[in-house]
Amino acid sequence: VSGNASAANTGDSDDIPPGITGTGYLSLANLLLTAGVLGRDGRFVEKSAGPFGRYFSFGRDEGSGEPFLRLGGGMRMTATDVEELLKGKAAFSLGLRRLLDAAAVPTQKLVYVYLAGALGEYADKQALENLGFFPRGMASRLLAKGNTSLEGAELLLRSPQSRASLKRWASSVVSLELAADEEFVRSFPEHMRFAW
Repeated sequence: VSGNASAANTGDSDDIPPGITGTGYLSLANLLLTAGVLGRDGRFVEKSAGPFGRYFSFGRDEGSGEPFLRLGGGMRMTATDVEELLKGKAAFSLGLRRLLDAAAVPTQKLVYVYLAGALGEYADKQALENLGFFPRGMASRLLAKGNTSLEGAELLLRSPQSRASLKRWASSVVSLELAADEEFVRSFPEHMRFAW
């Protein structure tokens, strides 16, 4: 796991907790996809013909038969782990697409997309594009903004103009109820791929 991702150790150090961070999983999935040992459909390609295939070791759970990839430090990435990652990716990419469609804004018109929170701050932007969270060509337009909720709260406390603007904007907000949207539910399986 490279870049901003952090694979943790087995717990011998107090500095790094055991396990892999959320951004680490994104980087790992991107690495596996690039190496050809993870397909765009989320399945492991155990007999990858790619140049790096020999560096990866797979196994199957003795009880369930579920395939997994062996990682360092006694960790492993299971098929269920990949499925959960794909569910999050599908919800994100489909939600973004529905939002852009509702606003009648084509992706090529987006100048910047601001990513908030720790995940947005530390996730590898090229990995987000390659995994299909965003359409092709968007990585260079993704900007990390960190903890915007605290900055926003401070701004509203200190700025009467910002509070007035927020009240004005709130009156024109349109909610998209995606969970109850039949098209969202119907399209969800199509987005269960590492592609836009």
